[in-house]
Amino acid sequence: MMRLQNQLTIAFTSLLVVIMAITGITIYSQMLQMLIKDEQRQLEDSGELIVNFILSQDLNSTANVHRLLSMLEEYNLQVFAYDEVDHRIIFSSIPDANIIERWVNYYDLRNEEQPLWEAGGEKYVVSIIPFYTPFTSQQLVLLTPLDDLQEVQKSLINRLTLIFLIGIIAAVLISNYLTRTLVTPLTKLRKKLKKVEKREFDQLEEIKATGEIKEVAQSVDDMAKELKSYIQSQRHFFQNASHELKTPLMTIQGYAEGIRDGIFQGKDAERGYDVMVEEINRLKKIINEIILLAKLDSEAQPYQFKEVS
Repeated sequence: MMRLQNQLTIAFTSLLVVIMAITGITIYSQMLQMLIKDEQRQLEDSGELIVNFILSQDLNSTANVHRLLSMLEEYNLQVFAYDEVDHRIIFSSIPDANIIERWVNYYDLRNEEQPLWEAGGEKYVVSIIPFYTPFTSQQLVLLTPLDDLQEVQKSLINRLTLIFLIGIIAAVLISNYLTRTLVTPLTKLRKKLKKVEKREFDQLEEIKATGEIKEVAQSVDDMAKELKSYIQSQRHFFQNASHELKTPLMTIQGYAEGIRDGIFQGKDAERGYDVMVEEINRLKKIINEIILLAKLDSEAQPYQFKEVS
């Protein structure tokens, strides 16, 4: 039979594992979307800086183009700018022009809310920032491989798993300590009841507890005191009763044997008979009192209460 402490520990641990599992699944299902949105915000911030640079510099200059490429390399971005009027790529940090052409033909560059783009079996997080000049309309497209975010997600999941494992271990230790604190007084109380059952009243120890357990322990102490007092009163009663019964019996026995053996004759014999009758009446009275006490002790409501003047 499983001990109460183990049952409580398993119950608390199971509850915590279920809660943490639900939390982990919820976090995992939402984490990638949160990372994608956060990455898109970062791409937009970087795109604003690039747009400001493009609008403020002449990209026909080789030096400015190199400065732009250096900026893209510093931000670790894959970027291309597309001119809708001339249908041409203004500049690009992506070496494969076929991929850019496929994207331009397949996706709507005027839609700033883009799904994940695909190319070569790989997915990309996309942020499109339109910018306008007096003579043209252009879009700056910034991309980040989804694999990078999935690596971040995997790293976060590993850390969360480690935190969950540490939390479960800590929860097991704490729940074990708390259940031990709760169960130990109950165990002592069980041993105390065993001692009461064996009438070992002098070996009862005080149980340190709080709340309902303390109240139960106090009730056990009160019960033990009452039971000890009752047993002692019974012992005294039987000692007194045996003494009261023994005295008349010895008297009756003495006179009966004396009359039988001819020791008491005549008036002595008659006086012996009177003494024997008197002692027998005394025995009857003692026996009736014992029967009355037994009746009072056995009946639930032996008394008839009524008001008197």
